[in-house]
Amino acid sequence: MRSFAMPSVLALVLLCGTMPTMSAPPPAAATVGTLWNRETDWYPGGGQPYRPEEGDMIFFSSISCLFSVVFKIAGSGHPWHVGIIVRNSAGELCVLESGGYKMQVALVPVGDRLPEYLEKRKHRRIWVRRIKTPLTEAQSRCLTSFAEAQDGKRYAGYLRICMLGMPSRPLKPTEPNQSRWFCAELVCECLRVCGLCPACWMVPEKTTPQDLFNDKRDVRCGWWPPETWSPDCQPPPPGPLCAPR
Repeated sequence: MRSFAMPSVLALVLLCGTMPTMSAPPPAAATVGTLWNRETDWYPGGGQPYRPEEGDMIFFSSISCLFSVVFKIAGSGHPWHVGIIVRNSAGELCVLESGGYKMQVALVPVGDRLPEYLEKRKHRRIWVRRIKTPLTEAQSRCLTSFAEAQDGKRYAGYLRICMLGMPSRPLKPTEPNQSRWFCAELVCECLRVCGLCPACWMVPEKTTPQDLFNDKRDVRCGWWPPETWSPDCQPPPPGPLCAPR
């Protein structure tokens, strides 16, 4: 019996040594604040903890006379700004955005970015559109690679922003390797390049944050309706005048 068992054990060890190593799935994200359904009454304890996922879209707004005028000219309004959650190469979930954190493309850890935005000034608001289906491994790698290639690029020029207000928005189509990005352009390009949304639906150069918020660029097939974010279990504080709830 011993002469049979020893070769069997040795063969099993050798077999295990030649099997491909399976990559571990990314760790589950910690919860960050609370999400509140915009259609129901808000009351203490009524929200749901927010657990960020790659592909979630994050919208921001605040009191701003300048943005009120500029976005009105562009046929848009609240929210002023949008980013998307990506996983960096170190495995950390970050908000990828252009022009919100600095006047350039930046990757900022989501657990730092959201509370920091509301702490700066009163009457600010954040909304989240959660992705319905988790990204595949290939989509995740693509999104990480694309996001890190954009990190540090400059914000869109003022002429490009002004052209959003012209009839039919006659802007040059976006390219993955361009040197400047408007916030909504960058998010749409992420969705298009990484296959998160059918390319024929996305027109990044003609899209504003409000288009993604209100489904003028219809993303209902892949994202839940916007929910309002608060940093704790208390209902969100008052937001900007005329902004969505």
